[in-house]
Amino acid sequence: MTLKFLVLGLGASLLLGSSCEPPLRPAEGEGEGEGEGPVECFFGDKDAEPAGELVYRTVDGQTATLVDGQEVPLILPPQGGKVFIVGARVKNMDLCSLQVNAGMFDECQDPARIIGREGRGLQMVVDEALGLGVPQDPETLNNYANIPVCPNFTAVRDADGEPFRIEVRLTDRARRSLVLQAQVIPVCAEVEQFDRCTCECDVDFSFDTECSDILADPAVDPGTCPVAGEGEGEGE
Repeated sequence: MTLKFLVLGLGASLLLGSSCEPPLRPAEGEGEGEGEGPVECFFGDKDAEPAGELVYRTVDGQTATLVDGQEVPLILPPQGGKVFIVGARVKNMDLCSLQVNAGMFDECQDPARIIGREGRGLQMVVDEALGLGVPQDPETLNNYANIPVCPNFTAVRDADGEPFRIEVRLTDRARRSLVLQAQVIPVCAEVEQFDRCTCECDVDFSFDTECSDILADPAVDPGTCPVAGEGEGEGE
């Protein structure tokens, strides 16, 4: 299944200030600022619709293309908990004013419920080889949405090893918008954090419960929605 994107002609957006850092990397050997005019923040075709693809940050600090339905790593951020680091590569948008808002949805609930969301301004640069604007300093967490996933008290199932839908909305100051969606399976991928991660991501986790007291998950296929009124360990 390929990633889907939806262009929104109108819609609310969080506008950033008019100043910006030049988004274009200078060509090798070029002097900085010598005889150069103002940098054009818009990248792509102003007459074309915004376009792009989803990316995520790997455990080792690389940027990877996100494929619909794949496993994605949960990472320990400075503030604690576990987050999914998701971003985008884009074109036909103003790279100096790009704002991202991203959410993860539990579709075992009707209507689907947001279990985590986050938004921020992005700093992007042009990757001329790809022909797309990409996150600046991709090894950091700064230029991606950091969706909080665990602990989670909204989902009705474990937050790791289960499929969830994500939606990433990018908007520039001209109100050009791009929405990218995919299904992902968050997994505890940092070896040194694995035990704590699986504990915090368990549907039975609470700050008053020891991880050793959390019951083992029942043997069900990933993506199986719990039956209303049943929880892990009930009826045993």
